[in-house]
Amino acid sequence: MNDVDEITPQPIVITELRCLRCGGTWIPRKAKMPGYCPKCNSPYWNKPRRVKKSEKKDENRIYPPYLCCVAEKRSEKDKDNV
Repeated sequence: MNDVDEITPQPIVITELRCLRCGGTWIPRKAKMPGYCPKCNSPYWNKPRRVKKSEKKDENRIYPPYLCCVAEKRSEKDKDNV
């Protein structure tokens, strides 16, 4: 009977899961990892979204100056020639 008195209850750690696609959070019913997000039904809930190739190219792209700046430069060149 002394063995029963010495046993203390152990705390259970429950982790809250978060979808990296939609941001939904939930507490799983089972110990194994779920196959999909219960909110958006994405099977890739634990993988971050990839950046599109076109968006990567736009980050490094240098856009031409505005037309008003080009027009001012042309007028300055014309003044120099006069």
